Amino acid sequence: MEENGKPSGSPQIIEGKKLDNEVIYVAIADRVKNDSTNRGQLTSLELIKPLMQDPGKIQSYLGEMMGNEVYKDIKLITAANGATYLYSEKVFTRRDAEKLTLDEEVRSRIINQVREDSSKKESLTPVNKLGALIPGAELDKIDSHLALISGDERYKDVHIITNRKGTRYLYSEKFLTCNYAELLARAEANDPVAIIADTVRDDSRIYPRPTNLDMFKAPVFKIDFDEMGRYTSELTKSPEYNDIKLIKASTGAIYLYSDLYFNPDLAKATVEWEEVGRYENP
Repeated sequence: MEENGKPSGSPQIIEGKKLDNEVIYVAIADRVKNDSTNRGQLTSLELIKPLMQDPGKIQSYLGEMMGNEVYKDIKLITAANGATYLYSEKVFTRRDAEKLTLDEEVRSRIINQVREDSSKKESLTPVNKLGALIPGAELDKIDSHLALISGDERYKDVHIITNRKGTRYLYSEKFLTCNYAELLARAEANDPVAIIADTVRDDSRIYPRPTNLDMFKAPVFKIDFDEMGRYTSELTKSPEYNDIKLIKASTGAIYLYSDLYFNPDLAKATVEWEEVGRYENP
């Protein structure tokens, strides 16, 4: 649409010229000042690229911007690992910014470790073990890093999960689903009865479906299946798990379900279908 022969609406095109750079400068400055003032951290160049029409020309944009008196408080700083950040010198001194680059490096190493564990090992990353691998990620420092990681768009794939024993783990949802991460965290607690109960409740609540005991033969559960009889006996007798019920199919297969989420009659019918009906009615 045009008004008086000129393009209207978006500021991205003005009389055939490129995006009004002043719009970009204001957006960058606002982001940097907010990060410096409200979040107490530097602003990665990765976070300001989406504000630009042509992110490949980021250095050109910044060079022009910082040559403008209006934005003279916006400064660049490069970390030892080569990553570049922006900050407002109205909030941070140069020495403050240098210290913050060290913290950024710690968080970057944490993220790299988590993504590597999730992708290559298909395993969780114990929070309490990070300090031994990454200086600056010790237990007395890790919580501040985790707080900043949780609010950083660069790291939105990384999540924290806590098992019954209170042990915290990190994982990347790029490589592990939330359900699988929860299963791994439960297994690490080394409490077979609790693992079985939690898995059965999830199956009954989410799908819903009864849980075949044979599923717990999978190595990921870390359960000694020879002890399954004892575990199911403890499970069905414990007041903590009084919602967990056992069904024995006509084939002899044993299933568990939670009556918090699954109707008993439906659970029995589902088991018979899984064991018999689906084969008689292909």
